[in-house]
Amino acid sequence: MMNQPSWIGQTLGGRYKIEALLGQGGMSAVYKAFDLNLNEWWQ
Repeated sequence: MMNQPSWIGQTLGGRYKIEALLGQGGMSAVYKAFDLNLNEWWQ
């Protein structure tokens, strides 16, 4: 069982607010983030 990633709830570069973990594999993870500058979701 995985723990919730520490990135969730953080803002990266003052621009991207990390909202959720979408998936992960052996060497990477994909997160859902909101772009605060463009006011758009990124997945």
